[in-house]
Amino acid sequence: MAVYLGVIERPLDRGGHSVYASLVYINQKGEIKSVHRKLQPTYDERLTWSPGDGNGLKVHSLKQFTVGGLNCWENWMPLPRTALYGLGENLHIAVWPGSDHNTKDITRFIARESRSFVVSVSSLMNITDFPKDTPHINEILKNAPDNLANGGSCIAGPDGEWIIYSSETETGIFALRRVRISDRVDELVLDNGLYNGHARYSADGRYIVFTMGASRQDAGTWEIAQLDTATGIVTLLTDNALRDASPVFSPDGTRILYITFNLDNQTSGIAEMNRDGSDKRILFDSDGVDWAASYSPDGDYIVFTSNVTGQDQLYLMTADGQDVQQITTTGGNYASWIP
Repeated sequence: MAVYLGVIERPLDRGGHSVYASLVYINQKGEIKSVHRKLQPTYDERLTWSPGDGNGLKVHSLKQFTVGGLNCWENWMPLPRTALYGLGENLHIAVWPGSDHNTKDITRFIARESRSFVVSVSSLMNITDFPKDTPHINEILKNAPDNLANGGSCIAGPDGEWIIYSSETETGIFALRRVRISDRVDELVLDNGLYNGHARYSADGRYIVFTMGASRQDAGTWEIAQLDTATGIVTLLTDNALRDASPVFSPDGTRILYITFNLDNQTSGIAEMNRDGSDKRILFDSDGVDWAASYSPDGDYIVFTSNVTGQDQLYLMTADGQDVQQITTTGGNYASWIP
């Protein structure tokens, strides 16, 4: 596994007093190879984060790619992009706080300008995601919309065309679509007038498991559904009046990992069920928010994020929910396995 990880860094070699919005590259051996401190914090970020410098503008060899990354608004800055292009970058990782208004234009632009693949990684945030003990939470959320960040993660190819993208409408309705890489044919997979998101294929390509609900904004209606691409039949796998989301198949296709939410105390846990929706079980449930879970390529382990310590950290456990270990200490989320 190699990963770009966004962290809030307080480096001791800079005096230990200033904090930076940093993008850390960790290679397949678990070695930190670069730390890029965001060059210029955006707007009110400047009240907290210090300006960075160009020392971390580096690229790294990753299989057939030369990968580089930028943090949030600096993806819009021509000179940092040019610096990475000059170092031979052909896979650009653009990290964002959330919402497709950040990613839908710049992702394709960078791809076409650089003739590179571009992966924009963007998050979701709903008012129900805030812990109830957040200081001044009532003032923070008093004038906030229910949905503060709608995601917008996407991938564009070197020709500037979409490989993976979101088709959200203003109503919060998503259709499932896929793009055939060989000829860029865009195909509609499912359009049922509902929110359909977090879609994942089974290893054999027959089934798609996804989150389905009334709309993107109405997260309390979210359940896990499965589409049989051979028959077109959609099967609801959960129906428990809880918010269930982010399903993913096990490598052998027999199990589905997902996140289940307790809306009363604003926590969530890691759950698993068989592919047909039977034998639902909780694998891990802390007093915090547990999320972003995925299987290892061999199916023996699960990595996930939890904020039970008060900060997002990565955790590792065996596939049966045992032997849980915290594997980061400086923060982390959205881990990804290398096959």
